Amino acid sequence: MWRSSLLLLGLLVLFGALMGWATRLRAPTPLAHEAYVWQRSWNETLAGAVTEPRARLSGILCLAAEITAEPDGLQLRRVEVDHDALRGFGGSGPVAVLRIFPSVAAGGWSPETRTSCDDWIRKIIEEWSFEHPGGIELQIDFDCPESRLAEFHSQMVRWRTQHPGVPITFTALPTWLRQERFAALARDFPDYVLQVHSLHLPQRLSAWVGLCDPEEMREAILAAAQLKVPFRVALPTYSCLVVFNDVGAVAEVYGEDLPESLPVGALDAIALDSDAPLLSSLVREWNRSRPELMRGIVWFRLPAPGDRLNWDWPLLSRVISGESFQQNWALRAEADPGGYHRIVLQNEGDAPYDLPMSLRLRVPGARAIGSDGLSGYVSPVNPDPEASQDAIFEWHLAEPLRHFQKPPGWSGVVGWCRWQGGAAPPVQESPRVPNPLPPHP
Repeated sequence: MWRSSLLLLGLLVLFGALMGWATRLRAPTPLAHEAYVWQRSWNETLAGAVTEPRARLSGILCLAAEITAEPDGLQLRRVEVDHDALRGFGGSGPVAVLRIFPSVAAGGWSPETRTSCDDWIRKIIEEWSFEHPGGIELQIDFDCPESRLAEFHSQMVRWRTQHPGVPITFTALPTWLRQERFAALARDFPDYVLQVHSLHLPQRLSAWVGLCDPEEMREAILAAAQLKVPFRVALPTYSCLVVFNDVGAVAEVYGEDLPESLPVGALDAIALDSDAPLLSSLVREWNRSRPELMRGIVWFRLPAPGDRLNWDWPLLSRVISGESFQQNWALRAEADPGGYHRIVLQNEGDAPYDLPMSLRLRVPGARAIGSDGLSGYVSPVNPDPEASQDAIFEWHLAEPLRHFQKPPGWSGVVGWCRWQGGAAPPVQESPRVPNPLPPHP
């Protein structure tokens, strides 16, 4: 009898596991791709960027206004959106995004805060509905503290009741998924956007650093799928510069623009980038199999000419297509009239890549005289002039986190070296072959 019970229990466990696997990995419909327009200054260049990608994007989500808490009270900062450009995009109606800073409701939603937000939301909906009579949506971008999700849920219900004809959604942080209250919020407002990109500051040099941790992302997506509510995922296209003060605290974060006069190289700072090859591989993976309720990707943010901290449109288009990228760094020695050789590094790949951590050059049959590094590279070990057969030169990237990725075609002088003799041209030994992306289970 007990054996039969165990067998039945085992079959139930297996059935449950298979059902769970089936809900995560199915043959899904094609991923929808949308993009945020987060720029606050609209001009002809941005307007042109909005209409350019309409063949590849199904929707546009525009920053419409921001609510901030100032010393003299709440303030609304409106963005003067070019609605003609949005109409030129076509497709479904645009989404107006209202960003509410956490400080607005840090102490709870007071009656004054509710009234002000109610009034501003009404005006935004009226303006956008007038400009787009075919219909709009409203999205609330509020980094709510996890402990106050119940209050935020009440506010969302309040706004939906006030505007029953306008679909309202929100952006969610992965940390919210751990809260029991989030399930009710998601069920009431499906098709929310799960923002899986954020600033990951390093605690140590060997730790993962970036804008989008793939393992955290997968865990968040699977957790969201368990709620049985449709959702979208926001992925990054931008870079950011994190500047630290004298005591090591974050002094400034530049993620949307870099001042022209900013002395980037002289700052105590780290540079973080979106990883195009990694994200493209994830798009390929999700096109094959993904949680059924993951309906699409919203890219942050729409490429526009002159945006120095963002991908360009051709790169985003390739990522949307899930193309494979090839990493290829070339190292060469160029003779200088001064009797030494300049060491030139070039990105011959087809995507932006981090600088190689180490470089190695071998000159067959030569005797090494000296070397040094430039542009962040150092030559930590003086070449051995007594070494037989070949001259070996090495350079290492001293502070890899200080450097932005280099675009395709980039080249720069990263060091110099001097040798005597030699019967053959220098040989690049490192980086010699592309570094493959890690496989995704």
